[in-house]
Amino acid sequence: EEAGEGGDVPPLNTPNSQRNTGSSFNMNNSSLCNGFSPASLIALSSSNAVSVFICLLAAILVCALKLYTKTVYRLALYQVLASLVYAGQSVCQIFLLYHHASLTYDNGLLRLCQALAFTVVFASWMKVCFAAWVTFHLFFFAVFHKNMKILELLYVLSSLVMPALLACVPFTTHSYGLQGSVCWIQSWKDNCPTNIAVVGVVEQFALTYGPSMAILLIVSVAMVVMVITILYRSRKYHNEQNSKALQQLLPLAVYPILFFVFTIPPFVNRLYGTKPNVPHDTAYALSMMGAVTVASWSFFTGISLIVHIVVAKLHAHCKKRYSYKRLPPYGGVDSDCRVAVPTMKQTSDISTTSRTTFVPPPHSLATAST
Repeated sequence: EEAGEGGDVPPLNTPNSQRNTGSSFNMNNSSLCNGFSPASLIALSSSNAVSVFICLLAAILVCALKLYTKTVYRLALYQVLASLVYAGQSVCQIFLLYHHASLTYDNGLLRLCQALAFTVVFASWMKVCFAAWVTFHLFFFAVFHKNMKILELLYVLSSLVMPALLACVPFTTHSYGLQGSVCWIQSWKDNCPTNIAVVGVVEQFALTYGPSMAILLIVSVAMVVMVITILYRSRKYHNEQNSKALQQLLPLAVYPILFFVFTIPPFVNRLYGTKPNVPHDTAYALSMMGAVTVASWSFFTGISLIVHIVVAKLHAHCKKRYSYKRLPPYGGVDSDCRVAVPTMKQTSDISTTSRTTFVPPPHSLATAST
């Protein structure tokens, strides 16, 4: 029923009643059943524009400070770059607003929408894969004290190849097109929420939400095990190795947590989207919530890396200042780094064998007596 890539698109002067409403891209459906929401698209694109700026700033900081030489920062940078790609394609989808207002569409627009839909699935899977690999890396480091940086190339290649392969599947079923207010896998025929496309629904859950929720469950269990292990060892042994493991764990652990927090709302929104008779107000509220939460994942990923860099630099600065000062028995407190600063204190209990009184020579005493 749906035309594939490159299918015939009705000319602009064709009446709505004579147009092929089964095309993969039909923005100006004249019926009341139209899932396109300009407000939702504006919220999605504008919020992701802010996320693009934050992610770019975080990536520039890593490169400018040459922090990419450290494994911890590289793993965080992969998350930021994946979020940057996702936020960037969301900003590009603002062009749909113009074509919706002008009622213009053609084969070029259809292909562009399909390309953006491919990027949505590809970037989403990149974020999921990198979050899973970060959790795997932290788990072995925190629980087994094994640094798995030797597998970093596997992290990168698998997070690029597997998402690309999965994102190609909807091309075989011609499912990419306009879904609601964005270009994605179509689960509504003619972009009508009451007209469910079964193939699109299956692909949405089989290619995105189903595996994501399964990985999310595994990540959550791994995070709980890591936290319990670190806390138990830090209380029982109090050694430096566990302390360093905890310091390494905390900055990177935020990315799996962001994965958990910002995956649930879009999943709930998609569940409601498969129901044929959802009230308009409910659908609109869920659509706006999904637009904001999807952008928030990229935003807080960039913010987390920026905070990580700032805190690490401040810690290194304070540690450097402390290394130049020895901790005296009577020390002050520095107002910047809160470390003891030595102060000079004169003491009077200095023992010495030197004379402390003047004794005149004998000949001067004799002279004085005469």
